Amino acid sequence: MPTSRRKWLLRSTLLPVLLASPFLLAADKAIDPHGRPEGFDQGKRRMYGVWLEEGVWHLRVTSKNAAKGAKRRIFNGKVEVTGDRLIGEFQGLEKAEKAKNADYIQVDRDGMGFEFQFATFGKSDGVTFKVGKKAEAITFHLLSDGDDEPDIILIGAKGAHPASAKFTLPAQ
Repeated sequence: MPTSRRKWLLRSTLLPVLLASPFLLAADKAIDPHGRPEGFDQGKRRMYGVWLEEGVWHLRVTSKNAAKGAKRRIFNGKVEVTGDRLIGEFQGLEKAEKAKNADYIQVDRDGMGFEFQFATFGKSDGVTFKVGKKAEAITFHLLSDGDDEPDIILIGAKGAHPASAKFTLPAQ
């Protein structure tokens, strides 16, 4: 491929993405995270629920509850706090005979975030946490079965979807 054609191709595909990036981030910051998403119900379908209520962040997952033998779904990702530390209440993590079916949370050494995995079989799992008063933003990167699917993420009472499975919200 000639050099001029390569440059044109890069400009025509990369430039629109780069120009749109600030607007995509701004859109996520405009999402109101307050209140539990109305459509977030256990066992209804595969989804994440993210919300802030009375100073406490909630990150919940659920998957479709089949009548017999619900399919195993893996929800994993990372949460990072900018500007301060987080204070977690990591309860209800289930042990499993096989590591691939276990729930876990691994807090970063600096206390500014954590990685997680929840294995669900038609029920729900989750974590609640608080952030310090100086926290400015929280970045979530939420995957389901290894896929980036923003349409299964419900944020705040309105159940808004982020532009991407990696999104940033105001911390307070």
